[in-house]
Amino acid sequence: MGEAGVITGPFGNIGDFPLQGHIIIFTDSGSEGNTSSSSSPFPLTKGGIDLKSMLDNANGSITLSLSSTGISLGSSLEGIEIFNHAGVESVVHSIVRLQTKVFYVQIGKNQKNAILERIVNETNGKILDTREMHRLLQMTKVMMIAARIASNIVYSADQSKESIKQQIKEESGSDDPYNDCLDMVLEFVNPLSVEKRRGKYTELTCRSLQLGDRVRRGPDWRFGNQDNHLAGTVIGQESHGIVKVQWDNGDTNIYMQCDETCTFSLRKVDEPKVLVDEMIAVGCRVVRGQDWRFGDKDGGVGSLGTVLDVRPEGKVVVRWDSKRTGLYKMGYNGRFEVKVHGAPVRSRGKVNEHRSEYKSKPTSDSESEDASFRTSFRTTGDKTTPEPNDYVIPIYSDSTVSAIWEYEQGSEWKRYPNDINVKIEKAYQRKKTGKTIIEMDRTTYQIYFQRMIQENPSNKTEKSIRRKD
Repeated sequence: MGEAGVITGPFGNIGDFPLQGHIIIFTDSGSEGNTSSSSSPFPLTKGGIDLKSMLDNANGSITLSLSSTGISLGSSLEGIEIFNHAGVESVVHSIVRLQTKVFYVQIGKNQKNAILERIVNETNGKILDTREMHRLLQMTKVMMIAARIASNIVYSADQSKESIKQQIKEESGSDDPYNDCLDMVLEFVNPLSVEKRRGKYTELTCRSLQLGDRVRRGPDWRFGNQDNHLAGTVIGQESHGIVKVQWDNGDTNIYMQCDETCTFSLRKVDEPKVLVDEMIAVGCRVVRGQDWRFGDKDGGVGSLGTVLDVRPEGKVVVRWDSKRTGLYKMGYNGRFEVKVHGAPVRSRGKVNEHRSEYKSKPTSDSESEDASFRTSFRTTGDKTTPEPNDYVIPIYSDSTVSAIWEYEQGSEWKRYPNDINVKIEKAYQRKKTGKTIIEMDRTTYQIYFQRMIQENPSNKTEKSIRRKD
């Protein structure tokens, strides 16, 4: 019920920071003095629910009604659904993915509940007793203070806990004895903390691959056509030897890549991500953009990073070659903190001709690639197959195109600079109803071919464009 409330409830932001859902559970988790419910054979206590007994006795799933014992921020929980162990695991994973915190308020003498304690730990919530209820009542105020401080330090080189605590004291006029505000500030300035706890964007412990590497099937591939014969990008590690990959077809899965057991489901390739209709995608190489304000957190001017995730609101997760990972704006509120570096596009007429060279052999799922590659991979980790560099063209190439693109400036039509003209025409040839991003006069614009307009996303102004053969 709590999860359903979070999913269907309103979503919002404090400045640039998304508001997180919260679930607050009040229970003593005990069995003393429990009373029977006419609607359920499972024991209820005066202060809450006996979770252990329910889990021990329930074969499927059960729902118990609560009155004032279950509360979420801003409204009352009318019930809570407790499943068997597999169901609990599923709900926990779902709540973590939603970045929902669970607060566990301990009531009565028997205050130990291993399931709830684990859920609190997984969701980065808090365990409180009834003497600390004021912390819940002040949560909205604390969240506002945390957001203000996070906004002040998000681009600062000093994000130490000591500095943050001092700012909290100055903002609130009091200390932060339970670190409630401190924890919120740290999460606001590091919005990937929840995903990292679930294995996304974490550095690998194997030697044959790194986070952000481009990969294809390796000598121990046993997974049919999950990759659709495409390359993919390493986006994290589930556990030691279990690597998480997002394939260029959009699917994500996990694979064995273990040095100790010499199990290599994947192999590293020097193959760029090819953009088709996207402005940016997982696997793209990026550099700092015109709105970069993070100092040298990318490793310095000219440093490259790999996109590990693209968010629908216009933000991307980037892992820099210096091994730092962060969330950056790529179109959000018209800001571009990163930009694509030399993104290749498909060259029409050549893709199918060359892609076949990199398809895995039409063998059964249990067969590996040839023995010579297996020996080379396991001894040196180097690739032995040439890569398809000749079927991609740099999107910023200044090669000649026949069409001329112009934009309307007052009563005149002005021609785009040559390099931008090439980029627009190639994007148009890829998809005549699509769009692309250009940078001109230190301003970023979006070009929409179907409407034939150029839009400045920062102020939403538009100009007409046209194409002349």
